[in-house]
Amino acid sequence: MSRDNNKNKQYYKKESGKKSSSISNLAYAFQSQDYYGIDERTVKEDKERILKYKLGGNIKDFIKDRDKEFEKFNKNSSDFNMFSFTAKVQYPGLVVGMANPTMNSIKEGSSQKNEEFKTGFTFDYVSGLPYIPGSSIKGILRESIKKYKEDVSKYLDIEENIDLSISNLIDMLFGDDQGSNECSNAEAFKRDVFFDAMIIDGDKNKYILKEDFITPHFEFENPKPIRILALKSEVKIKFYFMMKRDEIGGVACHKRFDLYKGLLLDLGVGAKTNTGYGKLVEE
Repeated sequence: MSRDNNKNKQYYKKESGKKSSSISNLAYAFQSQDYYGIDERTVKEDKERILKYKLGGNIKDFIKDRDKEFEKFNKNSSDFNMFSFTAKVQYPGLVVGMANPTMNSIKEGSSQKNEEFKTGFTFDYVSGLPYIPGSSIKGILRESIKKYKEDVSKYLDIEENIDLSISNLIDMLFGDDQGSNECSNAEAFKRDVFFDAMIIDGDKNKYILKEDFITPHFEFENPKPIRILALKSEVKIKFYFMMKRDEIGGVACHKRFDLYKGLLLDLGVGAKTNTGYGKLVEE
């Protein structure tokens, strides 16, 4: 057996000579080809270990330490304030990173094919926890403000030249992808910063993941359910923002934060929001 496979086995605690369902790092368990290459485990066993993962131990300490680090920003910065809010995932759950790779399909055998997760998921490399990238949050907000500019303009009391005002505001808040004007080239420290949103708690039993199914329909083909991985209902996620204290585009710091929070709570995050996934309620 290779040294890598020997290393992989440390991710399981031994109990009565058998490997338990305890996983130290979900990202490694879900995405590592080495992990799924351990021959004596079936895809079904691998899947069950992932679904039975609970928050606890060192991971809970990691979550607390991360919160403390964010608190330090307020004390050390004269230009920014830290803002955050906690949201609870609603039924049917939350899906993020479906296009990411999943390695469980490398195991051979037709008897296991129906047990596989067919889509990927987004996991933090260090903690192994599922998360929502800050870049995704920024993209969601940018597109939401653009799509719902009428509602945003009412909230911000913009009455004239709505299209131009919202377009300029988007450039000042997020930067212009095209780099077409001066305000789009402003340094990052002149704008708000969107951090990764991280899980801080599981459901009442501390579980965070579940399996679910989506059924794409194609013309002239029988629909086939696809097994996916999703965050469970009741899982708590914390969103963090480093907000520029000065006004941006005439919008005060607190009002921008309320706008960001309101859009995320109203519209949801992640994939498949059009079918109900990604709904959040403030905790």
